[in-house]
Amino acid sequence: LQPEARRRPPRREHTHEPPRTRPHRHRHADPRIPGPSPRRGRPRLAVGYTGLDEKAATDRGRPRLAGGYRQGLPRSGPQPYDEDMTIAIVGAGPGLGAAVARKFGREGFAVALIARNRTKLEALEKDLAADGVTARGYVADVRDRDALARALERAAEDLGPIEVMQFSPVPGADFLKPVLETTVEDLRAAVELSILGFSAAVGQVLPGMMERGAGTILLINGASAATPNGRVAGTSTAFAGESAYGAMLHEAATPKGVNVRQLIIPGAIGGGDPLYEPAALAERIWRLHTTPGPFRVTVGEEPV
Repeated sequence: LQPEARRRPPRREHTHEPPRTRPHRHRHADPRIPGPSPRRGRPRLAVGYTGLDEKAATDRGRPRLAGGYRQGLPRSGPQPYDEDMTIAIVGAGPGLGAAVARKFGREGFAVALIARNRTKLEALEKDLAADGVTARGYVADVRDRDALARALERAAEDLGPIEVMQFSPVPGADFLKPVLETTVEDLRAAVELSILGFSAAVGQVLPGMMERGAGTILLINGASAATPNGRVAGTSTAFAGESAYGAMLHEAATPKGVNVRQLIIPGAIGGGDPLYEPAALAERIWRLHTTPGPFRVTVGEEPV
């Protein structure tokens, strides 16, 4: 007699189930019903949103940004956006800063506005809220490095981790003297703003970006950052140092998932040339964040 054949378990059919994803935090169906903001610390707007339109709130298949990849993940194919995205604008004002805030706000970011003038910050915050952008102002002088670091720290606590940091403070009039009239104190003030202030901001946001393997640091400068101009010796000197530091950061941080870019604006912002209108520049800045590329891009010389 042949030994009885071993019984084999029945073959299981393979099923293809979609990968598990974290449940999305839904908003209230009726925006008139009060309730907690779906993002930490964000003021709830009258319409019930926090800067994200309905499509951006539910679409989980949008491609991840250039500054938003995670280490070890492929940089191709659809990747979901992270929640609680925040851009910090250091040197926010009613021109370019406001335009960048509106652009990033439409893309789902909360906006931290950092500047010296409390009254102007409050007015800008209200204007942005009227446009549906979640924005909060933080008073700090860029030359006061401790105050700047505290402002960025509070912004991250209130709005969520800083995914993008734009450094664009306007130089003071004392930085804009001809070289033969520029004193040691003029150079010191310019360096405190453009080099030490930038370094303080980077020191506050870069560690978190490196830990997450994602983030973008944006430098916005005038033409003297690329070509020294003896009529504005202070900014020419300080912008050169800021640019050198940014270029080194670009080289060191890009392989670790952090995008460091510089936009040179060689014309007057809002002076009538369409290239230099705040909204057009904000679109370019958005593309610097979303598209990998070289450290420096100059408006009018190279498309982004």
